[in-house]
Amino acid sequence: MTLKSKFTTASALALILTGTALSTGQSVAQAAVLGDNYPSQWKTGWGADSWGMYKRQCTSFVAFRLSSANGFTLPGGYGNAISWGGVARSQGYRVDMNPAVGSVAWFGNGVNGAGGYGHVAWVADVKGDTVTIEEYNYDYGQGPEKYWKRSFHKSNVSGYIHFKDLGPASVAKPTTSPVGTSNSTASSGTHHFTSRASIKAEPKMASPELAHYEKGQAVIYDKTLEADGYKWISYIAGSGMRRYIPISPLQKAQTDASTAPETTTPKADSKPIASSGTYQFTSRSSIKNEPKQAAAEIAVYDKGQSVHYDKTVEADGYKWISYISSSGVRRYIAVEKLATKASSSQTSKTKTQTSASSTTIAVGDTISFVGTFKVTANISGSSLTSSSDLAGGRPSALNYFDPTPVIETDKSGKKSGDQILYPGEYFSIPGKYKVLKVDKASNGICVKIGSRDTWVTMSKVRKQ
Repeated sequence: MTLKSKFTTASALALILTGTALSTGQSVAQAAVLGDNYPSQWKTGWGADSWGMYKRQCTSFVAFRLSSANGFTLPGGYGNAISWGGVARSQGYRVDMNPAVGSVAWFGNGVNGAGGYGHVAWVADVKGDTVTIEEYNYDYGQGPEKYWKRSFHKSNVSGYIHFKDLGPASVAKPTTSPVGTSNSTASSGTHHFTSRASIKAEPKMASPELAHYEKGQAVIYDKTLEADGYKWISYIAGSGMRRYIPISPLQKAQTDASTAPETTTPKADSKPIASSGTYQFTSRSSIKNEPKQAAAEIAVYDKGQSVHYDKTVEADGYKWISYISSSGVRRYIAVEKLATKASSSQTSKTKTQTSASSTTIAVGDTISFVGTFKVTANISGSSLTSSSDLAGGRPSALNYFDPTPVIETDKSGKKSGDQILYPGEYFSIPGKYKVLKVDKASNGICVKIGSRDTWVTMSKVRKQ
């Protein structure tokens, strides 16, 4: 083993910050190859890392290296490597052809040996026009899902992403949103915290604190909203779940304005509502993320508008129509108030026949899946599949599942087809499954489907 491979991260970073010079007089943009310091617990087994990336993939290694060496936490929204350049640009990070130590080398399909998913690597050394990168899952003969180091001309990439460089090159930072009143907060950008701020799973002050940001820290967010008397910033976490942070109280006038015009409460209607179809609105109706009257209003439909829906739900004293929005998230709209007797009956039925809530499911419990699920996508280059229905929203890497034990069906649950799943087709999941993990904040549980541990929504399971 050479001395270089024995460097600790600290000593290697010291070398980065010090730099050296070539005998020819040409400057060296800080050089330090850290070696294979990828966490040993992630070098075996299946599943995702702390950033929601598959273990031992190039994206997982780069996310880890950015965190451990650069002190940078990868924001939400980064999936397959091929998308990283575009996502980074959309979030305000500089992507160009100028390498710097600590930047991310990004490769599109077919560029410098990259496959259809693309490839990313961490830039360890820049000497003139020669770049040295460290990477995972680039099989140069050492085998897949292993560490590798190589050097090449700096032009042999699709671009360099400058999240938080360690070298001397200047980095264009994401647009910083002003700190202050709700009127001065940009709709997206980077928010710098001036005091401790709670991270929540929904935009409600009563929602439990999942984690927090301290004064001086910052977060990149992609939307803002006003709810529960506050202005909130929101972003997609590494787990794939949307998070919310209150940043300033609304003025009373703004709060009053945000509630007008008043949403009409649905009334009982003698005309039955079909289980799926098109619904024509006769009054202003709130769109929500869950079938609860207390849930935050995401948007509205006005009188005369219509929506296509694929299911109905009875909950919280109302009949709701539900659909998958273009963002991949299921939405709910209350359309009819249930009679008292029907509401009581339905509550009893729900407790005994439908999905269990987060308060009734615990690690070690046995569950079965309820109903059918629609295929969202087959994961290219693997045998895995995803479903927004099963995930309870837009699927992330944590929601991909092994389709081996599932049965292709029609929408009603009757077995059909060639038993090969394609996007838009339906399936059911037979059998019983042991709950491995529970995340009450996102209403999710982890079970092993086939050969893979998969996170699913509690709303689609029944406790045995």
